[in-house]
Amino acid sequence: DLNRINKKKEKHPKTINILNFSKSKVKLNNKKEKNNLLICVRCRPLLPFEKQLSSDESIIINDNKNIIVTSLNNSNKQFNHSFDYVFDQNAEQKDIFNNINQNIIDSLFEGFNINIFTFGASKSGKTYTLYGNDTSRGLILLSLEKIFDKINSIKDKEYNIKFCSFEKYKDNIKDLLNNNNLELKDNQEKKIIADGISEIILKNINDIENLIIKGNKNRTHKILKNNEIKYLSHVILQITLENNNKNNILTFIDFYGKAPLIEGNDINLENDTKNQRELNEDSKIIKFFNNYFTEKSKNIMIANISPSISSFDETYNTLKSANELKYSKNLDINQIIKAQYQLNNFVETINNLKNQVNEMKEELKNKERKSILNQKFSNINLNIKEKNKTYRNRLIVEIK
Repeated sequence: DLNRINKKKEKHPKTINILNFSKSKVKLNNKKEKNNLLICVRCRPLLPFEKQLSSDESIIINDNKNIIVTSLNNSNKQFNHSFDYVFDQNAEQKDIFNNINQNIIDSLFEGFNINIFTFGASKSGKTYTLYGNDTSRGLILLSLEKIFDKINSIKDKEYNIKFCSFEKYKDNIKDLLNNNNLELKDNQEKKIIADGISEIILKNINDIENLIIKGNKNRTHKILKNNEIKYLSHVILQITLENNNKNNILTFIDFYGKAPLIEGNDINLENDTKNQRELNEDSKIIKFFNNYFTEKSKNIMIANISPSISSFDETYNTLKSANELKYSKNLDINQIIKAQYQLNNFVETINNLKNQVNEMKEELKNKERKSILNQKFSNINLNIKEKNKTYRNRLIVEIK
């Protein structure tokens, strides 16, 4: 009997423990080869409105490489992974630039195209990282400053620096310097180009500052109820290093992102998911962008996040997307745009759910108010009856 049982065991495979299988799957994922995408994570400080909601933070950063994100509501839902660089709330613009400087400037002069893009939900710090403000320059100006310094140190070569800026909104490409739509065409090398795009030769940093201001004025946007400007397009800024008819291009991409729900702010914009839809891989726009995503290009992504516990879902999904892109084969612009779309759609879904919860809370409050009012009216009526009864009794006594 024992022999027969053992033979039956051999014939039937062992049942796979689901938990053990999932663990082995994770190990396999960790062995995947990285692509040529360098990923930085930048966590900004808490904003005033976040401090009003809660001062609790959802992230822990270890040794500038590892980040842990945990939900206070669900301790099992957490993200724990390593990236090339992780910058905490105290990191300044120059700290970020100095860490990736070698990948930008030296590689550009060595003949590489460089693509730098920010990724994340709106209000996570994407635009600030690229542009900076009056007191702290962003990556664009810091890079250009270094390019001019490098050119001045090279005596035996002459360089021109050109700048252009354009946006992708719906299916259109618009020149932000001339404020006109561009037509995408095939050139002699069978590459898709933006016909008629304006390029300005830069002499100093002040030139690009004025051009960026001009471009932002022409960018597709909406005005929110609190007079805040909400941009609705992806913006691409390019600095071309020209030497002996050889062009090396430094591209900055500022992705449009959905904003988390903020009390007192009008985020109920018309549904622009259709306008910012995923693009077909064979579309001219994708082919145009992929001119810069070649084997001889270096790509740097800065995933911007908030430390606030109220933005846990946006932070969690931003880092999850960044981790997936890290191991994506044949990385191209379409994958990155799709990842940003998915994040935008997720934020929009979360906003809608939060709105529904707020509406239900208000409805519940109204029901509670009605119940309280009914109780008050009932008490008042009882009180009136008691007083009337007392008054009648007194009146009867006086009459007697």
